[in-house]
Amino acid sequence: MIADISILLADDDRQHRLMVSKIVEQYKVNSVGSIEECLILYSQCDILLISQSLQGWERVVKHINGQVPILMITSSDERAIARALNAGVTDVITSPVQPSLLLHRLRQLRDQLSIKNRAEEFEKRWSQAFDVNRSIKLLIDPMNGTIVDANPSAAHFYGYTRDELRQMSIADLDTPVPGELNENPPQWTLFNFRHRLKSGDIRFVKIFSSPLDYNGRTLIYMILFDITKRRKAEAAEQDQRTLADALRNTAAALSSTLELNEVMDRILQQVQHVVPHERGSIMLIDGTTAKIVRTRADENVPDEILHQDTIFALQNTPTLQWMIVHRNPLVIPNVDEYSDWRRFEGQSGWLKAYLGAPIRIGRYVIGFLNLDSSTPNRFHRTDAERLQSFADQAGIAIRNARLFEQVRVQAQELESRVIERTSELEYERRQLRTIIEGMSEGVAYTEYVNNNYETRYVNRALEKMTGYTAEDWNMLSVQLLKPPGTTDERFHERIHQSMESLVLVGYWTVEYDYVRKDGTKFAAHMMNTRVTDADGRVIGAVTVMRDVSEEKALAEQKARFVAYASHELRNPIANLKTRVYLAKKQPDKLNEHLRVLEEVSDRMQRLVEDLLDVSRFERGMIKLQLDNVNLQTLINNVVDVQKPEAEQKNLHLCAELPDDPLYISADHERLTQVITNLVTNAINYTPPEGTITVRAMPVLEANKVCCARIEVEDTGIGIAEEHMPHLFEAFYRVTSKVTGTGLGLSIAKEIVELHGGKMSVQSTPGKGSRFSFWLPIDEQMFVPAFIIQEE
Repeated sequence: MIADISILLADDDRQHRLMVSKIVEQYKVNSVGSIEECLILYSQCDILLISQSLQGWERVVKHINGQVPILMITSSDERAIARALNAGVTDVITSPVQPSLLLHRLRQLRDQLSIKNRAEEFEKRWSQAFDVNRSIKLLIDPMNGTIVDANPSAAHFYGYTRDELRQMSIADLDTPVPGELNENPPQWTLFNFRHRLKSGDIRFVKIFSSPLDYNGRTLIYMILFDITKRRKAEAAEQDQRTLADALRNTAAALSSTLELNEVMDRILQQVQHVVPHERGSIMLIDGTTAKIVRTRADENVPDEILHQDTIFALQNTPTLQWMIVHRNPLVIPNVDEYSDWRRFEGQSGWLKAYLGAPIRIGRYVIGFLNLDSSTPNRFHRTDAERLQSFADQAGIAIRNARLFEQVRVQAQELESRVIERTSELEYERRQLRTIIEGMSEGVAYTEYVNNNYETRYVNRALEKMTGYTAEDWNMLSVQLLKPPGTTDERFHERIHQSMESLVLVGYWTVEYDYVRKDGTKFAAHMMNTRVTDADGRVIGAVTVMRDVSEEKALAEQKARFVAYASHELRNPIANLKTRVYLAKKQPDKLNEHLRVLEEVSDRMQRLVEDLLDVSRFERGMIKLQLDNVNLQTLINNVVDVQKPEAEQKNLHLCAELPDDPLYISADHERLTQVITNLVTNAINYTPPEGTITVRAMPVLEANKVCCARIEVEDTGIGIAEEHMPHLFEAFYRVTSKVTGTGLGLSIAKEIVELHGGKMSVQSTPGKGSRFSFWLPIDEQMFVPAFIIQEE
């Protein structure tokens, strides 16, 4: 269907109207039989196809006054043709109507209408998109980059007048980042640039560009977005993220080891990502001196006296004294200009900038974290704040290491710590009990005492899952785990096997159908994990039981899906290979082989499309393309398509539809799929001489039209009661004697429910079936001549 063009057919001759509608059925066609209806509906169509026999047609043409193209069906009389053209119709076609000529004239009108609409739309959009729009826009000559035109917003943004911008090129505005290549790409799409304003300010801009045919020239149409604020915010966010990652990695090092040297190495490694530098070091204070204990330097840093184990006298080092007194980081942008900077003998002049931070523990400074750079003004106040965070982390590491040493030498505190630990264990035990009680899996603890099994604890989930209370488990213990139909001897043998597994490997698992206290069953997965005493002997087990019914059902569905797809695809693939082989051996029968190949490939395509539809519905990926759909037209199209197949099986296929148009908001293609599936099922399950009827009708609720009801009724074999609950399940078929995928009803039900409707079925074995579904309807789109009440 050519869905983008709608035709209003106005003719008072119903037979002639039906004949013409059949010719132009590829378009959206709405037919009327009076000028009153025509005057009401003409504004909703793209082309008016009107018969000169319609009484009062000149009134319609005068009223429309060129708003809609008019093609008139007239007699071959020259005066009738002249009368129509003088009245203002766009074109005429003589009766009797030649289908090919009528379609040719409609295509011409459609093309003219499309050209006119595009021209008007382009002119309107250009004015709105360029001059009036507040976006920054430029027209660029791609040959030399000159600015052909700029809108007022561009002039305001850059600070130049439009005439000044027309004298410039895009290269005059662009200010590339140093070190970046400044090559113009052959086809611009979306790029980020730095542009300089007339005031000298630099702005980051994102440019969207595309070719544009402008007055016979191909230009580049640019839309620019000022992203300066966003770039600055992103840069700040990136810095914060880098800092957070580095601090997190450092914190992880602290929690993973108490080896002080390893922690300090990681701190120096992480700080490089946040505050770039050439050399970093960590000093620790020992009395009146500070010693470098860890260093990290780039390869290009000269080997100087400042290396690991270098010692500084605090009284002779003003920079360290300042950090001890103020307990804050120190930034020296240029050491050559810092009067208190102390250089050591043998030290070269490569070091130009210094940043240091005190390592603090409580009120005391115990060391320093130092960064050196060969670039003057390399460090800033922000870098100092970030470095202090790492210095504090170093303080934590040192404190933890010293505490660890203290713990090892202070054995006398063990007793008090044991008491504290006992309290902590009790708290953890309460926590563990709370966690277990909150689990969705059932948990039980069973001990083996005096050759008997005693269940000492079960959580609420196990009680709810099995229906047995904690008292039941205490009394009956493992007897409640006995599978149905298992003899006592077999059950005790299984218990013995589980104990052997617990002793040897530490756990034992089993799956079986568990019978609840009320007699219902569920698929249970049970894992037993051994519990040992201080000597390593097994004294009991912790049992965790899960209800895996849904998991098994999903696994079975997956297996059924794979088996079904494999089975259904195997035969067509074999047919394809056979026909390809025969086509090579029997070239004189190539057309017959190609016909069979096409039928087999069509069948495989339908199967794959159905499988994909089922998968898409399960994942919620199906999106409806809603439109105003005429149910009569849609159903008639389906019936016309399926009628040859019905007649081939000696079946009568017909449609019973209301005369007045019945519109709904639906996806035309998907709704066609639903009705086609139902009709195809009816054809497959109806014996010869049977009847299949497709109906559509409005449904009332509280005296208002609420929805449309569509029915497909057959006089077929009917459906037995045991099949009814499974009809709409994927891959389910009532009988294997009828070919099909078993997916049609499942897909149809999903489509109907996706529209907000519902589907039902009534059937009597041996007499036939009726599939019905309801879809919401817009009451204003239906003017009922009669009303059908809901049954």
